Amino acid sequence: MYNRKYTPERITELKPNEIFVFGSNLAGLHSGGAARLAFECFGAVWGQGVGLQGQSYAIPTMQGGVETIKPYVDKFTDFAKQHQEYKFLVTRIGCGIAGFKNEEIAPLFAKAYYIRNIIMPEEFVEELAKVIHLPEKWNYKRFFNIENKGTVNSKNSYVFTDMWADMPSGRFIRRGDTLIGFEPAQDNIVGSESNPYHAGCYSVTLKRLILPGEGITAIAKGVFENIEVLGEVELPCGLEKIGDYTFAKSKIGILKIYQDALKDKYGRQFKGAFIDKLYLPDSNMPMNLSEFGVLLSIASNAKVNEVFLDNSVQMSWHDFQSQ
Repeated sequence: MYNRKYTPERITELKPNEIFVFGSNLAGLHSGGAARLAFECFGAVWGQGVGLQGQSYAIPTMQGGVETIKPYVDKFTDFAKQHQEYKFLVTRIGCGIAGFKNEEIAPLFAKAYYIRNIIMPEEFVEELAKVIHLPEKWNYKRFFNIENKGTVNSKNSYVFTDMWADMPSGRFIRRGDTLIGFEPAQDNIVGSESNPYHAGCYSVTLKRLILPGEGITAIAKGVFENIEVLGEVELPCGLEKIGDYTFAKSKIGILKIYQDALKDKYGRQFKGAFIDKLYLPDSNMPMNLSEFGVLLSIASNAKVNEVFLDNSVQMSWHDFQSQ
């Protein structure tokens, strides 16, 4: 594993296998900032605005908006992936003379994070880690850093017991074909539209958890059991799609449920949970019996403190039942 976690803030020399990645202009006029350093020290070619040159790699950033930079970042990412003999030290491209912000440029490098020979600035990594993206499926070859531990059996074969993968989102732990744990790097989770789950992300504290409204498949029982969500859990999807006991014994600040989610069959997702506020952002009052039945089933399985409606009406659960 390469021992450098972030691109250094100041680079004055490179090892023979290191490449300095800098922001350029299409004309290749390397007259300022990191481009000037690349020209004076690391072999950048005057008049060449794109690609590998000496011990440097140019990514144009001066030709328009962020969307015009993305194709060049993608091309660089593919190039780095194909040339594992090099270590690419990415500078804060576009965040100097070009005038962009870290939060605008960093997402362009989302795919690059998983390529082990691409080293990025700490500011970019911090931006990428702010929102957790659960993998679409458990395919460890996609992950950035894989470690294993295991045992040697009686046949003198090595048997993997636990495997964990470090990602911008945190650390996923797998045992066999089962995802047994998740340690978040930051405090937000955005669920995938397909099913990455076999077992739970137990006993973690999050600020916010969002499950998408379209295309999400049923997730396994107890996947978020005994978690604490300080902010909100947002469920635009149908409740029957998230599986039994999904949030059992969890503490949820705000459970936000949309009208479409109330049309579906309800299981036992919130058994033993505590919900401070049940928020119905697009609710119609009075509700039909089916929708109201879903809310009653939540209340019968979890302690609901208050109901908060879209028109800013806030009431106790008892008062809500009487409406």
